[in-house]
Amino acid sequence: MGGEGGQARDDTVKTLYQVQSDQLGMGKQPDYFTCVACIHQIRHDGKISYTACPTCNSKVSTGTDGLYFCTKCNRTLQEATENYTLRMLIADATGSMWVTCFRDAAERVMSGRPASELVALQSSDSTEFNVIFDDAAHKWFTFRVRAKLDTYREEVRVQYSIISATPVDFTKECHRLLSIIDSYP
Repeated sequence: MGGEGGQARDDTVKTLYQVQSDQLGMGKQPDYFTCVACIHQIRHDGKISYTACPTCNSKVSTGTDGLYFCTKCNRTLQEATENYTLRMLIADATGSMWVTCFRDAAERVMSGRPASELVALQSSDSTEFNVIFDDAAHKWFTFRVRAKLDTYREEVRVQYSIISATPVDFTKECHRLLSIIDSYP
């Protein structure tokens, strides 16, 4: 079975400690891993989305005429969509890490609410807006994550991006953990 970057996909669940001790994302190519973690916090005091082209999901610019322009598609658009870009702190029993969660995965984390709905709520009802983010936190997911080196303000660091988020099936997760325990001598 093919995986990301032409490598075989490794669906072995890693702890966050393993990810950091194995230095995933420190190579020339991105690393991909699966982890089971709880969302500890979602930053929502600033921008939670970006305005995007509905065709290619690239960021668009807004002209003085109120129209949008997508440089990737090289088109002027009447309408654009809002796509999530959430910064989240996820944690398991071994550690924690900040990750970025985009579009579909972020919408799943936010219980199916589209970004446009929360952007509108952010300016109209801050109490409800905060409640929605509080409700989204402290839920467990199985995350598929990409780790890759990134340079930000002349600082090289690993950036972790959520590719997919699936609510944890606790029955399957218990069986997985029990099989690990049974493997010990």
